[in-house]
Amino acid sequence: MNERTEEILKALSDGDLTPVREEAKRRHRSLLQKWTRGMMTRREVLTCLRAYEYDWDRRRVMGELGYSWPFPAEDWAALRADWLDSVHGYEKAMPEEGPEREAAERRKKTLELLSALGIPVFTLERPPVGMPVPHWMSVYTGGVAGPTIERAVWIEFTDDGGFCEDPDPAGKTFAIRGDFGIEVRITVSCRQEPTGRIPVPAWIGVGSITHLTAAENRTDPTIRLSLTGQRGAIVNWQEDEKDREAYEADPLWEPLREWTRQMEDKRALWEALLFSKPID
Repeated sequence: MNERTEEILKALSDGDLTPVREEAKRRHRSLLQKWTRGMMTRREVLTCLRAYEYDWDRRRVMGELGYSWPFPAEDWAALRADWLDSVHGYEKAMPEEGPEREAAERRKKTLELLSALGIPVFTLERPPVGMPVPHWMSVYTGGVAGPTIERAVWIEFTDDGGFCEDPDPAGKTFAIRGDFGIEVRITVSCRQEPTGRIPVPAWIGVGSITHLTAAENRTDPTIRLSLTGQRGAIVNWQEDEKDREAYEADPLWEPLREWTRQMEDKRALWEALLFSKPID
């Protein structure tokens, strides 16, 4: 990720996106040629293309362009409007000097970069403000397949149920409430000291998480709470089939599921167009 990020940052600094564009074309051409020769399946090509979309640090690159990441809703709306204008061949006059001109130039540079990278603009879209979205954290699985999968989510406390102030929570049961009505119900068993993988102390217990896991009869009811010092915690658990079914059927996440379906439809259209183009 760092190497590709540095390439992009240098191109932006030089004001010449040619190296970025040529590298993106080389990658895409190589994948599509392997597909036409039967060396890769369509699914494998698409997996690689999606990986390319994330092999650079978006926070650093967008920061260089003058944006915070993820995009605030107003910045995304303005960028999307400019992109739609360009799709329809409409060129708006550049504003006079001042903040409006600076913002317009920033959007122009961003769209030019995305075009050079061969990345669809819609992939930068984030769910609307206020929509319930879990704050998922990355988890290293080690590539081991099993009946359960480790999940991790960051929860901002709205009511810790006295957990944070308790000097010795072991043996006690707590109902810790977070954003979107998420509630961690945990009976604490012990404290886990920091390790290389977990750099902060954690509390281990058993229980469930409203809106994210099944309520009972879970394959592994163990829950780990790692306090972040920001009035919140990273919560880890082993998700089983019952948990997945509960999460996927929970009404709280229906707006997110609908938004995701729309994004997948856009992706499907873009991918169909990509495979229909001749390889240059």
